[in-house]
Amino acid sequence: MKSFRLRVITPKEKDVQQAIIEYLGHEQSLGRVVYFKRNNGGGMEREHKGTKRWTWFYMLYMPGEKMKSRDYPDIDGLLSDGRALFLEVKRPGGNVRDGQARFIELAAAHGAAAGIVESVEDALKVVRGE
Repeated sequence: MKSFRLRVITPKEKDVQQAIIEYLGHEQSLGRVVYFKRNNGGGMEREHKGTKRWTWFYMLYMPGEKMKSRDYPDIDGLLSDGRALFLEVKRPGGNVRDGQARFIELAAAHGAAAGIVESVEDALKVVRGE
């Protein structure tokens, strides 16, 4: 008989992100969140006048760095107290790139509600300033 081994199931980042989006919707219904949006990095190829071109979804300009199309947080928004909201979502134990951490640190240093979050509970703490 095979022995049974219990293993921990780590949620995927997209599942953590979806749960946080649902939580933000709840906070919005209570008036604590004005708006929020999910962001996609990268870009896509498109054709213009017979020529294929790459179009970036966004370009990020950080102090002292070249422009780039990565490291912008997964979710941004506006809280009812006027603070900007930036959430970089990771699955539990997920890796944070240096640029992602720098963005969150810079935003928080300038008064935004900003954090790297692995759960709805983490997001709640950022939104409520805990």
